[in-house]
Parts: sequence; structure tokens; C-alpha cells
Amino acid sequence: MYISRKDDTLMKSGLILAGEPMGLLIAQSEGSLDNVSGYDLAVAGAEFNVAVGVSRLGHRVTYMTKLGNDPFGKRIIHALNDNKIGNEFVAWRCISREPDCDRNNAGGNV
Repeated sequence: MYISRKDDTLMKSGLILAGEPMGLLIAQSEGSLDNVSGYDLAVAGAEFNVAVGVSRLGHRVTYMTKLGNDPFGKRIIHALNDNKIGNEFVAWRCISREPDCDRNNAGGNV
């Protein structure tokens, strides 16, 4: 838990989790990988799961990670937002072939 002071006002305490969330592809039917044609996409990772649980218990929680500026990274940000998990410590990794990637963007707001 952390407590910080800003302008001599005690800030609400909370939890910061650092981890590597990932996109999880879940086959829609059983079978070998070469025979399955449909997948559902979810977000997974130990720290992400803890963050979701802590948030659902009503505590303030923030996630710290670095994400790719790609559909998986954007999906993870949406999952953080949907679960009321702060993303102010999310940094973006730019891929050189992305002309619109802002290499100076250190925030996770999408």
C-alpha cells in the first residue's frame, strides 16, 4: 500500500501492481490448433488478475507496465478501464513501422 502527500493533503491509499498482462486466445471449440478456427480474446496475467480482484473488493488499484502500441495493448487498456484499474503508470512501446506512434507518450490513456 502507498500513501502520498500532495499539497499537504493526505491522498487515499491504494495498491500499485507491476506486471506483464497479455492477450489470451481461447479456442471456441476443442481440437488441435491447426483445426480450430475461432477464438475468443481475453486479458490474463497473475498481477492483472490480482488487480481485478482488489478493484472488485472496492480498493484503489493502479497497474504499472509497458504495452505495445497495437490491438493487444489497446485491448489491455480497455480491460483496465472496464475494471476500474488505474493506468497512469502504463508506458507504450512503439514499433518502428507505426508512423503515428508517439514515442514520448508515457500515459496509458487511450
